Amino acid sequence: MPDDSRVYLSKPQRQRIPQSTVFLDDIIEAEFKDAIFYDPNFFRNFFRIVPSPTDVLGLCRRYDWYLHVHNKWNIPEDIDDEKCLHQPVLHILNTVKSATDAILGSLTRAEMISVSDPRLGPPQYQAYHGPINRRIRGLALPDKCAQYFEDWSTRDLGYTQPDKIMLHLRPDIILFHNEWRSWTSIKLIVEIVEDTRYLAAGIKQLACYAFAIFAHQPWRRHWYSLLICGEQATFVRFDRAGVLYSCFLNIANNPTFAVTLASLLSLDTVDQGIDAAFSFAKDGGYINLPESMLSKARRPDVGNPIITRRFRILRTFDDLSSKRRVVGSGTSLFRIREHLPPGPECETENSKGKAKEESAGRNEPAEYVLKLSWRLDDGRPEGEALEDVDGVFGIPQYVSHGDITISGECRCSPPGVHPSHIEYRNCVDRTPVLPGLRAFRNFRDVLASIPPENVGGVSQAPRETLPTSNATRRNRIYSYVLTSSIGTPMERAVSPRIYVRAMMDAILGYWGLYNRGIIHRGISPLNLLILTQQLESTRTRRTEIDHRIQYGALVESEKQLREALRDTVGTRSPIGMLVDLSSHQRLGYSKASLTPEVVGENRALPHKFLESKDLDKFKVKRRKGNSGGSVAKRVDTFTFDVDGPQPDFGNLVCCNERFYSIRVARMIMTPELKYQHHFYDDLESFFWVMLWTAISHVDSRGKDRSESATRYLANFHQTDPSRLDIGWKEMILDDCLLRSGAKTIAMLDASKNSWASSRLLQVAIVTFGFQIGALREEEQVSPPAEVFDALISALEGVMKTES
Repeated sequence: MPDDSRVYLSKPQRQRIPQSTVFLDDIIEAEFKDAIFYDPNFFRNFFRIVPSPTDVLGLCRRYDWYLHVHNKWNIPEDIDDEKCLHQPVLHILNTVKSATDAILGSLTRAEMISVSDPRLGPPQYQAYHGPINRRIRGLALPDKCAQYFEDWSTRDLGYTQPDKIMLHLRPDIILFHNEWRSWTSIKLIVEIVEDTRYLAAGIKQLACYAFAIFAHQPWRRHWYSLLICGEQATFVRFDRAGVLYSCFLNIANNPTFAVTLASLLSLDTVDQGIDAAFSFAKDGGYINLPESMLSKARRPDVGNPIITRRFRILRTFDDLSSKRRVVGSGTSLFRIREHLPPGPECETENSKGKAKEESAGRNEPAEYVLKLSWRLDDGRPEGEALEDVDGVFGIPQYVSHGDITISGECRCSPPGVHPSHIEYRNCVDRTPVLPGLRAFRNFRDVLASIPPENVGGVSQAPRETLPTSNATRRNRIYSYVLTSSIGTPMERAVSPRIYVRAMMDAILGYWGLYNRGIIHRGISPLNLLILTQQLESTRTRRTEIDHRIQYGALVESEKQLREALRDTVGTRSPIGMLVDLSSHQRLGYSKASLTPEVVGENRALPHKFLESKDLDKFKVKRRKGNSGGSVAKRVDTFTFDVDGPQPDFGNLVCCNERFYSIRVARMIMTPELKYQHHFYDDLESFFWVMLWTAISHVDSRGKDRSESATRYLANFHQTDPSRLDIGWKEMILDDCLLRSGAKTIAMLDASKNSWASSRLLQVAIVTFGFQIGALREEEQVSPPAEVFDALISALEGVMKTES
């Protein structure tokens, strides 16, 4: 077993955190910045239903002789380091767990007590000497088969994710759901630090565990944990909007701690943060979906209860840009197949013959791709965009979308009506909107470099006297998107020719999106797939006129797209498709006016145009205010009628840095910058994906990439201030534009794999680079019809000449 430096280092406490620079600094610290909140009403908000405090504490006193005699738990008075707390804390936790199990095994949840705040009870253990409910059985320590807290500070946990950081994570104390000892079955983690000065270090350690748990448990909606700081304890909740933590409770003397822990242990599956639609068996995972989700034409039967169908989870896809995060959308993708009971007719329960008829006419059970994510409440759902472009070539076939209700708690809709079909959505599952949250100015992040005396600071002064500010969290809603198109990453294509054709189909899909007023903003290899299966293929959008397209430049662009589809595609189904519209923006039909903060390259204009003399026309004029000072004056932008509508100003899309256009890459160093994304940026991202795929290709399993390929791939993402990736990208585009791609082809040859050496793929890359390089040299924006048609025609020419 590898040594664990955490076990042998006691001071300073913050050095216990595993030092993985990329993981901790680039992910944890950035992710939780300004997402940590103190909730003074934590127990009232989340633990309002508790077992009878008299029963819980009465059983604890019977189980623990020291507590019975001294009216407090046996905690060391002098705490030299956190190791001396492990066994006393473990004993307290399991004693409370045993008492809670005995109560839950004897009483129903209806007999639990609702309290506004457990802290309002008597503050001493001697106040709880009342008789225990006679119906509670097993006053001795209960069933040996029950799960108890275990010390894992010196043991390794099983993991399925490839992140090397998992090797360094060893929680102090763990409570598991079942007998499996891995990250997938963790229910609760207890972390121990020496005292309250290490609050930030402790929450940072819990944040690392939350990262691992959300990555291993895609059905996880939120997660509770416990941080022991010497004799004090704080309860911590992680969800997609950040971290919430409670006030401190004394674990030795305050009975509120035991009562609150019993309340946490009494939560049902939904309140623990598990999506109740998931279930698990020996042969794998399953999910239940309402029938109303499975068809655009199906309408719910208001007079009957909701009918669900069971689907087997065939595969869980990795979405590295969001799944491997706690705060954010937390996207999970599942390939699911309908699970039909055995029998010739495969009739499902309560289907009244409908499923029987459908199954009889279907040789194979239906398969779908289910996407679960936490969307921003103020954002336009991805499903709406997919519904608007349903049937467009190169885009996934839409089935349904909607917000997900809290299981068993929706009272908004009539029986049988799925929430996606109603407007009143108070019961949708969302991150809690809580008034009264506080953000401490000396605890807004989890930087490990914070000196111990300043970490949290909450043990040195009451919280009310610390400089604080009222805080609000960004609200997120649990939602789904269901599509019938199933694919695999383009990089797995059987040949470079298939790959180039699939890439062309995805670009055609992007063209169709743009003509309907949608700009993608997230082009990456994860969002470019080769189509392997879809339930139905819709070709009506290739011939029928979409009357929703009103703007002149887009009308002309749509006409040109139809001609391109007729000439290059014909009647065949798409090979490639562009997926994931979670970062999309809608194009506006009015030009956005400039403010002093957004003059320059962050407007949706080509690089060369912004460097031209015409930029003087955008400079902000200034006028004298009443005070005699100079104030900004908004001016209208100089625009071209042919360049089409522009999106609103938005933030940069994170986790996609390798494939940013040069223009967008220049802006990444400016925090919270708002900019206008242009379709030029996305087309350039397509090019960088194609080049990256060729270089990174591995011909066979077990074979390593060449040293040159590894070096070239590193150029895609440089984090130093000199921005070496920008200079490298500029060199590539200039080479393709001015020197027929001589250096680019040499670089591909040096990568030493069959794709990078493919003549067809090399010519396609250079041709693509020439088109992008030419766009960057323009001094004004070209009409979208001309830009897209020129690119598709050039790639189609490569496919014909390099056959």
